[in-house]
Amino acid sequence: MSSTYCTRSDIETVFGTDNVSQWGDLNNTGVGATILARITWAIGHIGDDFDSIAAIRHLRIPIQDQDGSTPTFVRDLAAMAAGVLLYEGRGVEDVDREGNFIHRLAPIRDRVYRTFEQIRRGEREIPGAV
Repeated sequence: MSSTYCTRSDIETVFGTDNVSQWGDLNNTGVGATILARITWAIGHIGDDFDSIAAIRHLRIPIQDQDGSTPTFVRDLAAMAAGVLLYEGRGVEDVDREGNFIHRLAPIRDRVYRTFEQIRRGEREIPGAV
């Protein structure tokens, strides 16, 4: 089972409730259970990503602080990564003024995966993790 390092509420704090619901609704049906299932999938997928990095770094899984909670750094990064994953599932259909397709979350995506890579290579520690 995947570790869960963020919640739907965490993702909504970063990206907004309406955006997260829209990104989770791939078929535009408005069915809450389907949207929730997609969001839960994204949270689990990102949990797997974190767990694989933790395993490489020989960290305890799930990643926790001294109180047994998810470190804030991990929670926030997981929420950003899960939101980007949901957004990308929509096919990234945004268009700029010149008619070019754009990925509005590219800066967040790049930051998240750059941080993942820094952790994996041992160039960055996870604050608070034991």
